[in-house]
Amino acid sequence: MSSLPIITGSYPDDVCGVGDYTRSLVSALENKGINISLFYKKDWSITRLPGYLRLIKETGAPVVNIQYPTEGYGYSILPQLLCCCLRKMSTVVTLHEFCRKSASGKSATFLFFLTADWIVFTTDKERDYACRFAPWLRKRSSVIPICSNIPMRPPECPETDVVYFGLIRPHKGLEQFASVMERLASRRTLITRVVGQIVSGYEKYAAEILDRLKSLGAEIILGRTPEEVSLLLSRARVALLPFPDGMSSRRGSALAAMGNGALLVTTTSADEPEMFKGICLMGATEEELAVATLRALECRDADESIRRAGQIFARDLSWSSVGSSYMAVINRLGVRL
Repeated sequence: MSSLPIITGSYPDDVCGVGDYTRSLVSALENKGINISLFYKKDWSITRLPGYLRLIKETGAPVVNIQYPTEGYGYSILPQLLCCCLRKMSTVVTLHEFCRKSASGKSATFLFFLTADWIVFTTDKERDYACRFAPWLRKRSSVIPICSNIPMRPPECPETDVVYFGLIRPHKGLEQFASVMERLASRRTLITRVVGQIVSGYEKYAAEILDRLKSLGAEIILGRTPEEVSLLLSRARVALLPFPDGMSSRRGSALAAMGNGALLVTTTSADEPEMFKGICLMGATEEELAVATLRALECRDADESIRRAGQIFARDLSWSSVGSSYMAVINRLGVRL
């Protein structure tokens, strides 16, 4: 039986959302009988190109999947060079981010558009945006939504009023979370938790923002297993996740919070506003987020239908269906594993 090499620069226990995604994808495909050859490396210097090409070709696989970007790649273009050079294998690139990349990042990513046989996007917005630059992708791409990397369990008796969950690094909403909690501190005493992992290279940022949150009385919980995170989320009334660029279906932390029974309060979605109506509370400003959080805590019965709808929405997104979608892409390329 042929194997499917999956190329990634990050994998648990690395702190990287795409690495977590890759682990869940590997499990989903293996559950469907696909033999996975995980190609996970720490060194992505260009000098590794000949050796990595040889190792991948030695698998004899007819198709390869590249997960991009990851924290582990850094700014290396070696993944793009591999895609260019593996011409006797079908190449499927899972592109987790394009819209928000810098001009240089978009240029590097564009190499995939020129050489990959298929691009998997995680949202319609990402695909539509990429197709403005590369119209031919309309016929060489598809959208496979993400799922939560955190297991889901029934809600338990709440022990936390407000929880934040996510990677500890800039542009993940921690500054806005702290600002909202400062607004709420004068109105009500709250039990608050921050659950996450510090991304390598952002230790100084983490120390500063976590000290600010500790001064507000937040309990900081770092480095827990997915099962432990699931338990913590299931014991929270409200998950406050103020994403700087708005809620979207790419927010695995939001799916984890909703799926484990917390009522999500988040930033208004600019891309998919209709999708999230009735399954979470949203606000466009820090004051609106503060008001929504207080409402969620003080009027729990009124918002119970929203909490339940969010839980159903998150749980309907399964890794089994993601695995099936990847198999459909591979079959569409004429490959049988």
